[in-house]
Amino acid sequence: MAKKAKTLLTSPLVDRDVHWDVCVESNSDKSHCECEGICRCSIITSAHVTEVCISTLVSGYRKKLSEIDEYCIDRILRANKVYDTSKYDIAIRNSYYGQEIGRVTLDRKLAEICDREVNQVLNLKTVSAKVKHILSVEYGYLLPGLDSLEFNRVKVRKVDVHYGQPDHAAAVYRKLTKEGVDFYRDYLKDRPEAICGVCTREPTEVSQSAQYRLIDGYHRCAAAERDSIWMLVGY
Repeated sequence: MAKKAKTLLTSPLVDRDVHWDVCVESNSDKSHCECEGICRCSIITSAHVTEVCISTLVSGYRKKLSEIDEYCIDRILRANKVYDTSKYDIAIRNSYYGQEIGRVTLDRKLAEICDREVNQVLNLKTVSAKVKHILSVEYGYLLPGLDSLEFNRVKVRKVDVHYGQPDHAAAVYRKLTKEGVDFYRDYLKDRPEAICGVCTREPTEVSQSAQYRLIDGYHRCAAAERDSIWMLVGY
């Protein structure tokens, strides 16, 4: 019996030009030739990436991703620190208007790691397998007891999600507010179906509402500004 072919990435990160997925700042020297009012022989003296948009890197893998796969890829890229602006190579090219920024690519070795791990998670068939995989990738191991649980995408009341480290959760919220640039808040505001994190359902009395212990997703849950949020819940 022939083996079913594995899913292949339609747009791997290796050699992908991410010029428009990052912010690049550059400085140029001009000779002030002023040909037609424009210096056409300027030379770029320095260029560096100043910001990386992880969400566009995620969507670059496929035209259409499920919320679960999008969440998993996001966690993989963050675990591998692709937001580190020093990990990008910038090519300079000549043009009729002087030098300009050409291709911008992620360090090849790092991109190969990301592509391999993304391909692995996309080929996993169940939500449970995907959740356990990304937790192992991000933290290096799986917490005791999680291996026997089954995970599903469930909408829960935010007040029923409890932080194992409440002091840390409060600090995260204060930091996001203080910085004034709350990526997660903006990200979740435009994505009502986005997954906020991973949790387990805790034993409760029959008369009580369900309670959940947060395993992963402090930043997203702290930033979510809605009464109910989507979570990957283990039972």
